[in-house]
Amino acid sequence: MLFIGIFPVTSSLRFFKHTLFSGGVPGRHCISAVEALDGEPRATTLLGFTDRVERHERAFSRRDLSLDATGYGGRAPGVVVSGAFPKVTLALDTPRATIETETRDHLLWVRVPRVLTYWTAFGELRFEGSGRTELGLGLVEHAFGAAIPFDLGRLRIGWQWDVLRFEQGGFAAGLALDIGGRLRGLRGALRTGEEGLVRTSSLALSWRERDDDAGRSAPVRWEGLFRCRAGALRYEARRATRVVPEVPEGGFFGFDFQGRWQPNGAGERAVSGTGFTEYRSGSRLRTPAP
Repeated sequence: MLFIGIFPVTSSLRFFKHTLFSGGVPGRHCISAVEALDGEPRATTLLGFTDRVERHERAFSRRDLSLDATGYGGRAPGVVVSGAFPKVTLALDTPRATIETETRDHLLWVRVPRVLTYWTAFGELRFEGSGRTELGLGLVEHAFGAAIPFDLGRLRIGWQWDVLRFEQGGFAAGLALDIGGRLRGLRGALRTGEEGLVRTSSLALSWRERDDDAGRSAPVRWEGLFRCRAGALRYEARRATRVVPEVPEGGFFGFDFQGRWQPNGAGERAVSGTGFTEYRSGSRLRTPAP
């Protein structure tokens, strides 16, 4: 189970992520090892501020974890997930916080029976904790898959997952893989204003500037292009928080962006907002010349 919150630029808390990981099978590896989720069960919470990142993690045994057979709920030491879609609540002991979500849009990223299923529900999120109340874009996710005899995390496959929260209303999300040194999209979706959810047919990401953060190469500035039946979204993003080194040769961070949405048969309009990225730098990923 995963929860993600992305907050406005006016908030010092830029992103929130909680992962409740049920653990792997002894002697085998989870497919989620590509995101460094393998081994023993644990709960991890990240709070990304403009000046720092707070990380809280607690390991526990499998017998201390219970998952609801219906709805979307579970319980582990210091963690309670309750409710059923569209409303799900996460209560944490450390940090002490209550996160309420109400989602309406669902995107299935992968569905390979008995191998891997991964989906995301998008909507609103309310974060109450650490003496603050924040409202933002919320993601509720679930990924479950097979245990395999080798560690996928050892493969140096580059990828990047961008989620954009529009100040004007709506969001976009897309996953891209490093193919021949270029980040090419696999699947995504966007919602602009009151328009419905639209699946994207292509996504291209291009790093324009990078540096070394948390001991790894990380994008500082990059460009993105979503294409779909409804139009095209172009944006330029800039990293706004420190990188959390949760992934080998990669990590998580928050960003700001400016862009243009060009719907088919209508005038172009400006969009802007904040976002959240998860990435792993591929062995051949290159930064084009300006």
